[in-house]
Amino acid sequence: MAEDSRITTFLTRNKIFAQNYKPMPLISQLIEQARANPPAHPAMAISTDLPIPASSNIKLTPIKVSCMDPRVSREAFFGLQPMEATVITNAGGRAADAMRSVYLLDALNPIGTVVVVHHTDCGMTYVSAEGLSKRLEDKVPEKKGEIEGMEWGEFTEWAHLRPLGSEMLHVLMLDIRSLEQSVRDDVEIVKSSPYLSKDLKVLGFVYDIAHGTVEEVKA
Repeated sequence: MAEDSRITTFLTRNKIFAQNYKPMPLISQLIEQARANPPAHPAMAISTDLPIPASSNIKLTPIKVSCMDPRVSREAFFGLQPMEATVITNAGGRAADAMRSVYLLDALNPIGTVVVVHHTDCGMTYVSAEGLSKRLEDKVPEKKGEIEGMEWGEFTEWAHLRPLGSEMLHVLMLDIRSLEQSVRDDVEIVKSSPYLSKDLKVLGFVYDIAHGTVEEVKA
């Protein structure tokens, strides 16, 4: 049994969850469904190493790239239902960090839309690349050379110094316009990828954690 009381709570909740759980379809079942449906358009044909014929057709999958912040319930603020969309999370909801997963998902199941969501009061607005690298170097100084080349995906253009406790920390203060620009930057990363369809729809949003609202960011 896990020593952390929070993990124990999670496991207890899982037992309750499992009592009325409705199983999700297996990959083998999805493959059979794909085989049973003729393609609506050649662009929707699957090309993978899975045993699915190239003439098969399955529904285009929407993908949402969002922050891993535990205050941001991605399923809740869009009201997502099971299997309605694939959610990719990382620190800051940055597109560059998510592209490996986007490519993989698109290869397995054609993507219909990619939605990029950044949110107010994001933890990545309170850190700098220098500060993060310094903390990691303190832990493993022998890896300093590797750490110096790491990219953190922080919002570096809006940095300011401000006191926090007894220290002066390098804190990134983003207003809503700055967040909107970071969303536009990430939307462009997805749109400009040579590995994705030029017809792919890419949308960007800012989620306000104070009010629970989502506003679209126009190009």
